[in-house]
Amino acid sequence: MSKHMIGALDLGTAHTTALIAEIYEDHQAVITGMGMTKTQGVVRGAVNDLDLAAASVIAAVQEAERSSGSTFPAAFLNISGGHIRSEEGYASESISGDPPDIRPSDIDRLIQRMKEMPVAPEEDMVHLIPNEFALDGIGGVHHPVGMAARKVEVKACRILVQHAPLQNLLRSMDRAQVDVAGLMVHPVASAEAVLTDEEKQEGVLLLDFGEGTTDLAFYAHGSVQHVSVVPIGGFYFTRDIALGLQIGWDQAEELKKDNGTLLRSITETPPPIMIPVLGGKELRKVSAATVSDILEARMQELCSRIKRNLTHVDMIDLFPRGMVVSGGGASMKGLADYLSREFRLPVRHGLPLNPDNLPERLQKDAGAAAVGLIRFGARQPHSIEKDVAGSAGRAKNVNILSAIRRSLQDFFR
Repeated sequence: MSKHMIGALDLGTAHTTALIAEIYEDHQAVITGMGMTKTQGVVRGAVNDLDLAAASVIAAVQEAERSSGSTFPAAFLNISGGHIRSEEGYASESISGDPPDIRPSDIDRLIQRMKEMPVAPEEDMVHLIPNEFALDGIGGVHHPVGMAARKVEVKACRILVQHAPLQNLLRSMDRAQVDVAGLMVHPVASAEAVLTDEEKQEGVLLLDFGEGTTDLAFYAHGSVQHVSVVPIGGFYFTRDIALGLQIGWDQAEELKKDNGTLLRSITETPPPIMIPVLGGKELRKVSAATVSDILEARMQELCSRIKRNLTHVDMIDLFPRGMVVSGGGASMKGLADYLSREFRLPVRHGLPLNPDNLPERLQKDAGAAAVGLIRFGARQPHSIEKDVAGSAGRAKNVNILSAIRRSLQDFFR
């Protein structure tokens, strides 16, 4: 059985992950190499130092190459940060003939018309995802080819990112000597790894808790309908503890992981926690309730921001399958129960599906986006990898975004 190689790169706020995978004819992916390193040069998902970010990528790539025994191939790249947003787009096409049968070429023209719709100068469209068609004004159609209509309309999700952060991400890849085969926004990449087909079909909200941001992705009818980002992540919970208790950053992070909880017991009173005085060796007592109060205050703010995002797009009641939480911050104690109570929805903790096929480190929260990139890339035509790597090269040679956009924008069709 023939095979080819693809890579995945997740340049996150906390960690950088590089994967190498063999892709077979049946689209099965076997991960042969993995590298993970602490990220430098990235704040809240956006590159703020090209050299430091490139150094993080190089370290992860070299580790992946050593474990795989092969050169790092063209990679599918994760885009993260608070600059990601989505909007609905509409286009229509008249159908000729008697009877007026809808052909694949009609849908291609419709999608092309939507691709050509203007985008603000400061933004780039990364994904164009057709969600619903209307035939002669009657909506709710998802597979229009072969049906009859005089007019076909499409409603699509256009996922946009700001131009400058994206260019800085691509420039860091250039400095790291990494070829980019495709782009994918972080919440969609995570969803590829942790959501089931049934959840995507019936309606579910993914909340990916990263170090710098919390990403939202709403799925229904099998595809993403809306994405947005709240600029609050695990970093802010740790900082609140450090400032509130006047302790160092490492101690605050340890306290959050070991003693922090969002749901305090009514019947039990945990023993006090001994923490070091800032700048000294003496210890002082802090109640577990105080730590919980700090975490709950920040979580209340985060939930309010999430609700505002969902209310703005009129989606607050559209999640029959509830919520799935993933990302590095999803392991916070009591998180699922807290969200279930706050949003009155079922909530499950989403880890990468089919863990038996994954290295142990990728079976955890922090590996979701990288796993999603591989699974997404495994479904793409092999010619895309060769065409983009060959014609686009690296960002310094041509406008790589244009080459990727031409090949990748309608992969979700």
